Amino acid sequence: MDFQGFFWYFIYTCLAFQVAQSTALAHLKTPLENQPSSEAKIINGTEALWDGTRYQVSLRLTAGEWLFGAGHICGGALISRRSVLTAAHCIWMPANNRFRNASDLSVVVGNLNRYQRDNNTLVLGVSKISVHRDYNATSYTNDVAVLHLDGHVPANFTRARAIPLNSDLNLNASNTVCQVSGWGRTENGGYSPQLMVVDVAIVNRSQCATNYGALVHDGMICAGYMEGGRDACVGDSGGPLVCGEQLAGVVSFGVGCAQPGFPGVYTDVATYVPWINNVTKSYEDAGGLSDDGLSNGGVVGANGGTNDSTSNNGTVSSSGVSVMSCAPAFIFTVCSLLMRIIPSADAAPSGAQVSFELDGRIINGTAASFNATKHQVSIRRRRNDGYFFGTGHLCGGSLISSEVVLSAAHCFVDYDINNGTFRPHEDFIVVMGNLDRYERNNYTLVFDIAKIVYNVSIFNLTSYESDIALVFLNGTVPANYTRAQTITMNTRQVPHDTVCQVTGWGRTELGYLSDILMTVDVPIINETVCANEMSFHPSLIRDGMFCAGYRQGERDACGGDSGGPLVCNNRLTGIVSWGKGCAQPDLPGVYTNVSYWSNWIEEHTGIRGSGGTASVSHLSGLLTVLTLIFLTLL
Repeated sequence: MDFQGFFWYFIYTCLAFQVAQSTALAHLKTPLENQPSSEAKIINGTEALWDGTRYQVSLRLTAGEWLFGAGHICGGALISRRSVLTAAHCIWMPANNRFRNASDLSVVVGNLNRYQRDNNTLVLGVSKISVHRDYNATSYTNDVAVLHLDGHVPANFTRARAIPLNSDLNLNASNTVCQVSGWGRTENGGYSPQLMVVDVAIVNRSQCATNYGALVHDGMICAGYMEGGRDACVGDSGGPLVCGEQLAGVVSFGVGCAQPGFPGVYTDVATYVPWINNVTKSYEDAGGLSDDGLSNGGVVGANGGTNDSTSNNGTVSSSGVSVMSCAPAFIFTVCSLLMRIIPSADAAPSGAQVSFELDGRIINGTAASFNATKHQVSIRRRRNDGYFFGTGHLCGGSLISSEVVLSAAHCFVDYDINNGTFRPHEDFIVVMGNLDRYERNNYTLVFDIAKIVYNVSIFNLTSYESDIALVFLNGTVPANYTRAQTITMNTRQVPHDTVCQVTGWGRTELGYLSDILMTVDVPIINETVCANEMSFHPSLIRDGMFCAGYRQGERDACGGDSGGPLVCNNRLTGIVSWGKGCAQPDLPGVYTNVSYWSNWIEEHTGIRGSGGTASVSHLSGLLTVLTLIFLTLL
């Protein structure tokens, strides 16, 4: 093979590695993704027409455009020949706690099909980004940003036109029917190559707050239907909500997509008209095409962020890519390093509908040791793990017998369909025996799955109730196998403030998935405090759930850790379920309560847990025996 041939082989192999690594986790979401869900979709919409959508733009990661259209991350609206209005969360990188560089982004206008590039296609760079100074990445307040383009949309360019801003502050109380558009996921589960549009009605604030509660703030409007059925989410994030041919809203967040009782939540453009006019005028007056950093006014430029390591969301096809037998270790190593430093394509920003982010991470943890974590297993997508061992990692789990693993039900949901149905158990494998998920040696055990038992036939992607699954292996862990050990389940309520340990291979504070199993200490939070004093709406914390973490944030777990164990006093107490973001203040992790499900687990497996102390009956028996011995001695 000549050098050129090897070069292209190497590039395609790296792409296959990236697809294998990222698509395993790309579709995992939580109730707050399915609370504001960042994985956008136009649900039950129709293909858009030119006349009504010429203001629509596609916001893309330039590094992701190896295939034109693959870098799409958000929508936006052209509000002048040099300005685009979008959502601040599209620019925010939660894994790095920073904004993106202006130079990382490009704006595309001129085609309804995001993959199409022809004489009508206009691609413009971004010179500067103005983000509202009070944007809050946790609450999604002030979720608005203006992209200042590095050139003008030509006056004679007929495929794009600016849209006027709505300034009617009373729109929030009306039942006006508006249109939202985007290239996000459809009801069929895939991202739409064609721009889609759907009609949604403005929902008044009090009705919207019925389920959202304090999540809906000033500067937000709700649109959709309380019965569900039609909606938008993130691939649509940042995109336009248009009422009466004026830009009224920017797609911000929501609980899932088209879920009953949870209409979409949008940034209210009318609230921000003065701010928008000010930043666009200031930029035009300055004539600035510079790429400078974050100023006191909230402008983000080249120094405002770093490369984002969010995983690829699955538009890159990996079919037909194989690995040569020569030098696989070298390729694997180099690809691993490259994929950690190269921004991912199609990186869906976290949060376009408040996501319970399941792209989990152990935040500010330490490397785990074998002695304390022999119960930990890695649950993987079989197909993805076939590319490179370890890249199929999807969730954690706990070995509760030699044949049964306990994990979270949401780990097995088919997110391509996204209606709560589960994938076939044959799609998954269970791996144990190593702290490094990429390591495969004589200690590594890999099991197929015989069956998976759930408490529900359809998983509720809005509430995350019954987030528990029993995974039955197709074999038995050998009795003399020293690298795995079952863990006893807790059957009693653990006192609040008890410090417990959660483990997983999820994303770290550095932004990428951990090779090595990580662990972090988190305290149990009082049930009432979690439901009423945190930033969750009280209705989100259901029976069979509890919270653990820190009010100030700092340490936490999420999705790549999803399904994994929370261990208190050496007993399995919780299963990583959901949370809003990771390590966010007043938003602790939410766990499935193992003791709540102990009878159900015993019914299906015959496995009993333990309360952690001797039972009353055992103590009574022991006291009786001691009393008899004492009387005999007398």
